[in-house]
Amino acid sequence: RDDVRRSLVLVDGAGYDGQFMYFATFDPLLRAYRRTPATYRRFIDAPPYRFGRIGFSLLTRVVSVGHWAWVPGIMVWLILGALSVVALLLALLARQAGLPPAMGALVLVVPGFWQSVQTGLPEPIAAATLVAGVSCLANRRWVLTALFFALSLLVRETGLIAIGCLLVGAAISG
Repeated sequence: RDDVRRSLVLVDGAGYDGQFMYFATFDPLLRAYRRTPATYRRFIDAPPYRFGRIGFSLLTRVVSVGHWAWVPGIMVWLILGALSVVALLLALLARQAGLPPAMGALVLVVPGFWQSVQTGLPEPIAAATLVAGVSCLANRRWVLTALFFALSLLVRETGLIAIGCLLVGAAISG
């Protein structure tokens, strides 16, 4: 949109993940240029790769309810909220395992999470959905496990190895 484009500083050939996710928020389902998909390369470095990570952009779009000026703040608040969810889930898992719930505070020492806040990256959101899936797996809630793992993969595909290991371990242990 022209009004959004005028409010941004765009540098040809440059960008970072958070910026590309910001742009993807405005058309997460790739409908604006469906007849000329090459147009997406003007503002997204690798459209098939970036739009494969649709979870964060789609969530941001839903929460912003069409207010484009809210998008950057909402992105940051979603990331901060996800950090809180990860801490809570880790505390609950620790308690179930007989460990002190304060273990949930370990989330505060993950440097990548704080970099995510600064650059608009969804790693904490992927972690929250992954840990939620682990919690559901530990409690044998199979449908919720599948749902949370799928959501995690829609945000970041890097959890695929962890999910695979967890599912193999669950299958082996019965």
